[in-house]
Amino acid sequence: MRGIAAISVVLFHLGHWLNRPGLATNSFLSVDLFFCLSGYVLPLAYWSKLETISNVDFFRLRAIRLMPLIMFGALVSLAYLLLKIKTSHLPVSPEMIAVAAGGSLFNIPTAGAPHDIGGPMVFPLNGPQYTLFLEFVANMLWWALRKNGNRYMLLTTVVVSAVIVYVFGLGGDTVQSFLLGFPRVALSFGLGLGLYYLHPRYTPTPTANLAIFGTLGVATLTLFYWPSVPTIAIQIAWIIIVAPLLVLSGARLALPGPVAKASLLLGALSYPIYALHYPIFCWVNGLYRSKFGAQNIQVEAPLTFAAVVIGSYLVLRLFDEPVRRWLTGVFAKPSGRGSIRAPTGPVTS
Repeated sequence: MRGIAAISVVLFHLGHWLNRPGLATNSFLSVDLFFCLSGYVLPLAYWSKLETISNVDFFRLRAIRLMPLIMFGALVSLAYLLLKIKTSHLPVSPEMIAVAAGGSLFNIPTAGAPHDIGGPMVFPLNGPQYTLFLEFVANMLWWALRKNGNRYMLLTTVVVSAVIVYVFGLGGDTVQSFLLGFPRVALSFGLGLGLYYLHPRYTPTPTANLAIFGTLGVATLTLFYWPSVPTIAIQIAWIIIVAPLLVLSGARLALPGPVAKASLLLGALSYPIYALHYPIFCWVNGLYRSKFGAQNIQVEAPLTFAAVVIGSYLVLRLFDEPVRRWLTGVFAKPSGRGSIRAPTGPVTS
């Protein structure tokens, strides 16, 4: 699910970046599926360690999981930006470059970046990174409130967030819509947390569960690739009803060996694909246009897609996984009462 959603996001962005917005028109909703998945997976992975992992240790774990690829993507984009400034003589101050680069490297939103370097995105060097910032914030708030929060607070948060999203829409990527990212992540992440409480009661037969998952999966892909954008009411209905049930039924599927391996690979690739597709596109698009001039979606789209998939696999195996293993080893000593080694296996977000 994560892999297909990440690929759909790539197609959605390629359509917009190459002036063909009808490509995977509604795959921006993949972001909300990611948030819901995260809200469901994190309690599964960490709930048994509530008393043994401190706030600082949990911060380390999430930073080890998320930051290597964030920083890698920022460096790839920064290298492209510096080359673009040198060859095109863009009127961008060194101070603005430093602020944008520092924000991307350390996952801190910035404002005021000119259009030449990615403004008005709050992460001008890697626009989609705003969701990774929101993910980190949601993770830390959940962990900080894990002992004081309750199901009524969770329900209230989801309801209030749904109302805000309905009134103001989905946002978070630009300076103007940045604050709307918080109710957006609170809604889907909160629904994912709710699934954790409900999943023991979800006990359909394997055949019925497969039918539910298949039906909802087809409905989701139909929505993602529908040529027009639905109303905000339909978007919220999908976020509140379809996405959580898709996650819940998918978590109960027993996959045969080859399908399970393919699913695990797609799941592993989903994060590098998402984190790196914009920096890779910048290089492919920039090199192509420096050689041929105008954009060409028929050439650039397949080139970018292949570069994203192959590049993500190589970065995952040669950089991300080794770096995370090393960082886990370096920071294995807990500051609290227990080990801070992250849970392993397919449920790890």
